[in-house]
Amino acid sequence: MMDSAPNEPEESPFPADRSPDPSGSDPGRVEPLDSDGHESDPDSSQGSSRRTRTGIFGYLTSFSAEVNQLPLFDRQRPSWGTGLGAFAGRAGAALRLTLKEKEILFFSLLQVAAIGAAYLIWVQALDWFPEDAWEDSDSLTIWDGLMTGWVALCIGFATFFIGVFSGCMGAVHFLHSQGQDSTIARCLEIVRPSALRLWGFHWLDGWFTVRQIIDRLPKKDDDTTPAERALREALYYAWKVGSIGFLPSLVLGKGLFGAGKESLSLVKSRFSDVALLRAGYSAACWVIGILAYVGGVLYIMRSGVMDASAAEGTSRQLHDFYFVAGAPLILAVAIIQLTVRPIFLLSLCDLYSDFVREQGVPVQLPKGPGRGVAGLVAFALFCVTFTVAGFALRSFLTS
Repeated sequence: MMDSAPNEPEESPFPADRSPDPSGSDPGRVEPLDSDGHESDPDSSQGSSRRTRTGIFGYLTSFSAEVNQLPLFDRQRPSWGTGLGAFAGRAGAALRLTLKEKEILFFSLLQVAAIGAAYLIWVQALDWFPEDAWEDSDSLTIWDGLMTGWVALCIGFATFFIGVFSGCMGAVHFLHSQGQDSTIARCLEIVRPSALRLWGFHWLDGWFTVRQIIDRLPKKDDDTTPAERALREALYYAWKVGSIGFLPSLVLGKGLFGAGKESLSLVKSRFSDVALLRAGYSAACWVIGILAYVGGVLYIMRSGVMDASAAEGTSRQLHDFYFVAGAPLILAVAIIQLTVRPIFLLSLCDLYSDFVREQGVPVQLPKGPGRGVAGLVAFALFCVTFTVAGFALRSFLTS
């Protein structure tokens, strides 16, 4: 979690004083890729040591803090109305490409299916919890821990497909811009070597997003101060803005830390465009989300599910509530994934392409099939762990 990271890591990957790199290189410059399509790092051993000492969550904290400290971050934060206008202005080109390259809709549908499956798997666990889990406040932390772990696994399952297929949508953009044929097989071929990194990035981003949504919900005995809440919101917004260049950079062969450096350079160079795109995407998602929330409440009230399962206990009532609520939620997800998100992803790939062109670095797609064995093996092991954890959790909760 972001808040559990050390407040003062030994050495931040993005120093707050923005001092020049002692090596003499330009920190805003995009480093070229080597012959294999991966970033070259003359100080790789030093960078690896630094990253190990700092840790991934320390890195994310320092990354968000660095974006939050940008001079233009507060002064040029656009309103939702301005962001929606800019987002609508980019929609035409993105939608034309989506209609021309049908693979984009195919990859979007697969993401909807993955999110829907993960949601149903999560909902199923609610029915496993014993009644005393909701009644015994002293043991609530135990059940909270179990549910938190289950949520993290469900997010991990969904974000593998979200990461890979979002990367494939980015690959469609790059293939089209270079006049190459875009096929499902070719896109998967491009993304496969980066599958593990795309998964890791989207898993962290998904967990960060879910945590922030939960933090915004009203709670009993919430002792979070307004200052702490404001800081979390600021770091969350900074992460969303600062990470906008991760996906195209990862698709083209950068590592997670190299993609972070490149994304930060993109934000510094094109802050106004990045902020407008992020604000427009967030506003569109919020509008659809609010409509889904209102529709979901009305749908649940008319379904009578709460009255029907009230006599069966809290676990069954919660299970039935979230199961029925899944219909409007998945509908909202489908609308976002099929319309709003393709516009966002294709537009950020446009921004990235313009940025690297200004830096004089050509966009290099992999020339041959990548192995991508690590990502597939990691996901296979994860699925085994996920399945075993599901059976173990059910056995523990129902015993």
